[in-house]
Amino acid sequence: SRWYFVNSSATTLSALSISARRDTPVASVRAESSSRSTRRNPATVRAAGPNADSLWLNNRGVAALNDGNFKEAIAYLQRARNLSPQDSLILQNLAMAMNNLAVQHLHDTQLDQAIRWLVDARKLSEDAVIRKNMAQVLILKGREEAEAGRPELAQQYFRNAVDADPQSATAHEWLGRSLYDEGRLKEALVSIEEAYRLENREDLKKFADKIRREETGESNFFEQSTMHFRIFYSPEINYGHISNAVWALERAYQDHRVFLGGAPRTEIGAVFA
Repeated sequence: SRWYFVNSSATTLSALSISARRDTPVASVRAESSSRSTRRNPATVRAAGPNADSLWLNNRGVAALNDGNFKEAIAYLQRARNLSPQDSLILQNLAMAMNNLAVQHLHDTQLDQAIRWLVDARKLSEDAVIRKNMAQVLILKGREEAEAGRPELAQQYFRNAVDADPQSATAHEWLGRSLYDEGRLKEALVSIEEAYRLENREDLKKFADKIRREETGESNFFEQSTMHFRIFYSPEINYGHISNAVWALERAYQDHRVFLGGAPRTEIGAVFA
């Protein structure tokens, strides 16, 4: 898992570059550098006016962004956007400021606030950094819901994480593991195989093989249902004594032989329920 801060710099001519700054790891999260740059033709730059000009507001916002004052940066950049709503440079910088504020909330484990800012950032930009961060926070929310015993809600978060970043092996893996825990083997296998395709890990390969074996075993069970019998717990029998348990098993076995029309005394699979 990786979080990304994006650090911007500006000149008075608004030739802005956007590059990544290494962020502080959160728990097991690893930091990773990333870069992206955008430039604006200086010939289109207007004279800066300290109270109204969108260029001045943009550069003040970028300066605040570089200083780590993300809320202040957002305030300046939103004012700049109001003056120049179609300026792609301002929109990108505003999206990056929102992304950085979201990462700050992630460091403080304030996941709902992080989601809020990332949702707003994605309305302005589909930058890969923003999508990766959105996927990661959705995975964390999904894990929270899974631990709270709400698997369906957890799976929805994991699916949303996959939608945000289809190249995230982690998102596919968590969705697959959640589906597996619910006994939805076919769907789980699809997700785990995709995670393995994206990230060639031996543990994912072994898990996919395990699901295939269980899926095959489940299919064989239903295809050979006449060769199985179910043993139900009965409160009338004192299972504290091994002789009683053996007697119950023998009676169930004989009853099943009669059901099969006098099948020979051979080993028959038992399913406990």
